[in-house]
Amino acid sequence: MMSDLMSDTPTEFDPRYILNLIVWMTDTSALKASVSGGVHHRGWGMDRYLLRAIQNGISTNTVVTAKAAAGKKARSVKSPKMWPGPDEIHKTATTPKPKLSLADFARNLTRRRR
Repeated sequence: MMSDLMSDTPTEFDPRYILNLIVWMTDTSALKASVSGGVHHRGWGMDRYLLRAIQNGISTNTVVTAKAAAGKKARSVKSPKMWPGPDEIHKTATTPKPKLSLADFARNLTRRRR
């Protein structure tokens, strides 16, 4: 069907029909993912974003309640680990190590010799 839409020969598809397909496209489609920022957004629809927000809110609320109940021992309660979104997942997967400057390299070299 997609090959029929992209062909140079006239087809029976009405432009209104094609526009209707584009308008009613699901929010987890490849086109929406590429418009949103890349292939790592694929599958991240409104329901996934809402579930992530609910989970992060519940985790935060649980920690705040635990800190309030702990009193003076509130520092022992750790912060929750938030569920990452597609942008955070993509950044952690492709983040290169920071490059060292020449001064940092020389400093590390002199520390190793001692």
